[in-house]
This record gives sequence, structure tokens and C-alpha cells, in this order.
Amino acid sequence: MASTTHPLALADLRGFHDNKHLSDVTIFFSGRKVRAHKVVLCLASDYFQMTFSGRFVVKPSIRTRMKHRLIRACKESKSNEIELKEDDPDALAGMLRHIYGLDPFEAVAAPGIYFDFRLYEVAGEYLLPNLQEKATASAKKKLEYKWNTPSFSDYVYSIYQQTAAHGGELRQIAKDICRKHLPELMAKKEFKKVLLETPELSLAIMQVVAREDVNHRSR
Repeated sequence: MASTTHPLALADLRGFHDNKHLSDVTIFFSGRKVRAHKVVLCLASDYFQMTFSGRFVVKPSIRTRMKHRLIRACKESKSNEIELKEDDPDALAGMLRHIYGLDPFEAVAAPGIYFDFRLYEVAGEYLLPNLQEKATASAKKKLEYKWNTPSFSDYVYSIYQQTAAHGGELRQIAKDICRKHLPELMAKKEFKKVLLETPELSLAIMQVVAREDVNHRSR
């Protein structure tokens, strides 16, 4: 039986990344430019579909900030040039690589955990759930490996204070790891400082501990 899958779904788009062949839009950010293709961007992301169609619905999950950037992007798209001003340039480069089927983590020479955080942010901003899952998985692996290092408290602080929540996946991972290793972490001055400065995390951990205590008492 012949395949009913659309040919474009099977296409290898990697060779079209930053390729002027058939390119009909150029994306500028932080002094960089990437030649792209509207149909590829639209198929990958509802954000770009709304941008190029000029029709968008601001759902409850889409913040006012996104509405404003969509309005600006719609105006810019008429000239076949779009400037992305508000996001980390390396993360944007990774996002565009992902859209074209390339490894987003190869956008930088040494992708550390902060790159994962920024990639998670742009994936949420530009409505790319698959990329958000990749960034989350990469960050989780690093957090689990580094929970007992001096830098762990800084990572948790960054997740809660400097990284957009979006679906809350990163915060959930941080909370789970903190709870798992809470006795050891509470012996660290840096971690206790993070708890004092991050009430949301402190409350979440207290709720988990209280729930575990209730379950234990009811046995």
C-alpha cells in the first residue's frame, strides 16, 4: 500500500537551513541573520503562522507580551524581514536549527545548563512544544547530575527568578530534585539562601513534605 504521509512531512529540511535557495524571509537577531522559508516556519510553529497570516488569537496561555511581539512581527513580515529583539541569540539560533531538523544544541560550542534554560524560554515564546521537551530533558539530566555541586543553588535560583515559567516543567523538576535531596541540601548555606529568596519554591517543598507526612501518619 502506498504511503499516505504528506511528502513535506518526510522531507529532509536540514539542507535548507540558512540557505538562500527558495528563501522568502530573513530573520535578524543580535547582529546575525538566517535566511528562512515561511512555509517551514509556519508548519513548525503557530507563532510564525500567526505572524505571516496576520491573524492571531491571544489565548489565555499567550501573555500580553507575546501579543505585542506578534503585532510587531506581523508588520515586519510584510517586508519579508523579521527582527527578533528580546531573546537570547544563541537560543534563537538553536530554535531555528530545530525547526530545520538540526540539533539545536549544536548552536553553541559547549551547551551548558543555562543554554538549556534559554532554549526552554524561546521554545515557549515561539510555541514549539517539541523543542521545549528537548530543552527540559537536557536540563533535567544536568540538574540530577549536579545536585550536590556548589552551582546547584544558582541553577535553582535561575529557574525560579530568571527563567520564564511557561508550562512549569523546569520548576517541577527543580522542586522534585530539591525534595529528593532536601536533608543534604539544607546543610548548604547557599541553598537556604535560595529558599529565603524564592518563596514559591519554599512553599512547594513545604506542601510536598506536609503531604508526605500526612500519608505516612495515615498508614
